[in-house]
Amino acid sequence: MRTILYARYSSDLQNAQSTVDQMASLRERADREGWTIIDTFADDEISGRAGIGEMQRPGLNAMLNRVERGDVDQIWPKPRIASP
Repeated sequence: MRTILYARYSSDLQNAQSTVDQMASLRERADREGWTIIDTFADDEISGRAGIGEMQRPGLNAMLNRVERGDVDQIWPKPRIASP
């Protein structure tokens, strides 16, 4: 399964290592499942309340542009586009 990985942490109260750790965990899961990782994206220190514009969440927007190419089976984990 062609998979894109997406990691995000939301505030400066979290460690910048957070997306690195998330990505390592996501890669482990992909390996266990036999998924092919075709790309990875991340947003650091960006709240889900920031909006979804290119300037607010560049990693999310780059990922969505990549998905539009149509050669992706899944995004893992399924990203929450916005916080309630």
